Amino acid sequence: MRHEDVDTDYSRGIGDDGACDCDPCFSEMQTVEVLTNSLLSIPDLARSIGQSMNEFRKAREDIGRELHDAGASSASSTLSNGEVQGAPRSE
Repeated sequence: MRHEDVDTDYSRGIGDDGACDCDPCFSEMQTVEVLTNSLLSIPDLARSIGQSMNEFRKAREDIGRELHDAGASSASSTLSNGEVQGAPRSE
């Protein structure tokens, strides 16, 4: 093998327009990296959304429970004033 047959041109892979003709080229590697990072972040995103939904549900239940308790306590205080609904008054 002669010295001229050995490819020592390190600029090969760069086309006339300056774009990379390499396999795989840099932009393809960036695309793969972005897609990989996106796919790997989906479980974290889903976990965050699930936790937020769970907190919202708990807050909604707490508010509903407080409203129910407040309504029950006001109804019981009205009845505890000596009035029984539907009973005739004694004079």
